[in-house]
Amino acid sequence: MLDSNFHPEAEAELLAAGRYIKGDDDYVCFDGEFRKIRVGKFRYNLVFRIRGEEIQILAVMHMSRRPGYWKKRATTWPE
Repeated sequence: MLDSNFHPEAEAELLAAGRYIKGDDDYVCFDGEFRKIRVGKFRYNLVFRIRGEEIQILAVMHMSRRPGYWKKRATTWPE
């Protein structure tokens, strides 16, 4: 597994994006509490949900392969 390390400015951008996502009620919601957003021009969606102050990213899902495979992750997310 790759380690990730954010540049301080990139981390600030991520936090700002999280605040935007949390406050945007018109974001693409599907399948109950889950939301998705397309990753750039690629055929991938970022699947996530918001729990309190946390954005839980469940999958980077290809838009035409194995829909729903990530749902089990939602039930096994560590508290």
